[in-house]
Amino acid sequence: MSPTVAPPTTDELHDIWRTRPVRSGGDAMIAGVCSGIARRYDVDPTLVRVALVVAATFGGSGVLAYIACWFALPSDGVENPRRRGPLGRHGMPRDLHRPGTVGLVVVAIIALAILPSPAWGSSGLVGAALLVVGVWALHRRTPEPPPGTSADTVTTVSLTKPAAPTGAPADADATTERVVPPAWDPLGAAPFAWDLPDPPTTQTPAPRPARDTALAAVVVGVALLVAAVGVALWSAVGVAAVTPVRIAGAVLAVLAVGVIAGALRGRRTGLTGLAVLVGVVVVVLGVADRSPQFPSGGVGERNWKPLSEGDLAPEYTVTVGSGTLDLRSVTLTGDRTVRVEAGVGQVVIEVPRDMNVRAVCHTTVGKQDCASGVQGGDDGAAGPVLTVDASTVAGDIEVRRG
Repeated sequence: MSPTVAPPTTDELHDIWRTRPVRSGGDAMIAGVCSGIARRYDVDPTLVRVALVVAATFGGSGVLAYIACWFALPSDGVENPRRRGPLGRHGMPRDLHRPGTVGLVVVAIIALAILPSPAWGSSGLVGAALLVVGVWALHRRTPEPPPGTSADTVTTVSLTKPAAPTGAPADADATTERVVPPAWDPLGAAPFAWDLPDPPTTQTPAPRPARDTALAAVVVGVALLVAAVGVALWSAVGVAAVTPVRIAGAVLAVLAVGVIAGALRGRRTGLTGLAVLVGVVVVVLGVADRSPQFPSGGVGERNWKPLSEGDLAPEYTVTVGSGTLDLRSVTLTGDRTVRVEAGVGQVVIEVPRDMNVRAVCHTTVGKQDCASGVQGGDDGAAGPVLTVDASTVAGDIEVRRG
């Protein structure tokens, strides 16, 4: 029997928060979230970025997690030399730290997390759950943070003179407490300042890994080949299973494999930024693919009243407003089908008492009053049948006899 994994305890959750990562400003690409997490849990920052990009495809949970970490994780206060302009007190550009901008970001997070949206559904919850489990697994792997990588180990060096111990004479000579000069004063020229703390030692940054241009070229070439084949199958051949969002997802998968391969080899590929861009494209295409399509027809009130079967059009649409289709003057000589569609608004279909009607209604938000099956008229169900296909994105649908 495989061993079971115990769920996190309250003390463990407290330790996860107490030893949460510190955003690294020295090697930050945006806000230093990924590099800070990598330093805290001793992993490659590229793997963290790939994990957030993949989570972004799960309903945008990776984007929300990054923004939340931007505000929840403290900054180490180091400015990235590659950036221009001063940073704010949270390690972000000052323009992004204005109260209005912060408020808009907070409102956007709350709206995406609470309100119903195609970008945040069951897939978004799955992505958030995977990120939480991943952080918990990293904490269990590295419970003790390396110095200077967590919120509880980042301290500010005090340059003030320490207070005299309790009970010591006020006129005690501080130079008698230390006979050997400190390292910063080897000649003993400033004995009055020997009691100050030693200045922090500067650490030489580790050299950046070499760039693997050959691997990057191969990965980009395979990604372009996948995109070309996908576009050909979608537009030229017309394969139904191949869609733009699936093509972009396949390209993102190729780039992700290349980024992971470069990280495992300890080489830089320069593909992370391209993978993030393609990931955003995948999210946008996925949301657009699932978003409801609004019909044409304009805005306002529409009243359609055909006077004969020959005047009956196959389709009636309105974008925003109300649409009433009055069929009480129409006499059928054969089966007919008519479609009535509204984006936002009300749809009413009025049929004569002796007409056989089959109503097929669908509304995303709203109510519908449509009987199922064929509804016969006053003279029974014999004779031609009118099939009414009515739909709205947001609104009410009613089929009534008049």
